[in-house]
Amino acid sequence: MSKLKKSLIFIITTVSLVLLSVLIFALAVKDILPLPAIFIWCLTTPAIVTCMAYFLYYLIEWKTGRKVRMIIPLTCLAITVISGVTGVISYINDHSFMMRGFEAELIWFLITLPALVAMTVHFILAFIQNRNELKKLKEQRQIGIC
Repeated sequence: MSKLKKSLIFIITTVSLVLLSVLIFALAVKDILPLPAIFIWCLTTPAIVTCMAYFLYYLIEWKTGRKVRMIIPLTCLAITVISGVTGVISYINDHSFMMRGFEAELIWFLITLPALVAMTVHFILAFIQNRNELKKLKEQRQIGIC
């Protein structure tokens, strides 16, 4: 992995953690409007999910010595499924008359949907990278045969 890509991932991780800490502080103080909080949350969730996926990717690459690009979208998919199931369980077990299903909707809107978007983007990127790599291998193989 190139140094530029590693530094870019580090910058994304740092910015997402800073935004998350600002969000947590602002919610603790309760001096923030809901719209900026939702905007910050929707920006930080895909970044944090991506950072967790890259952590697993680097861990697997370090242990096995091979690049497995599909780990990143699969990690995002796992987080999407886990948060979606958590939202369903929260919706089923909610017995509140006034706020029926509000917590589940927040889980789906603030965690599941951004993680789903991150999973889709990473799956498309991994598919394109794998396809380009296969084309290069085919070209090298054809040049080597002729």
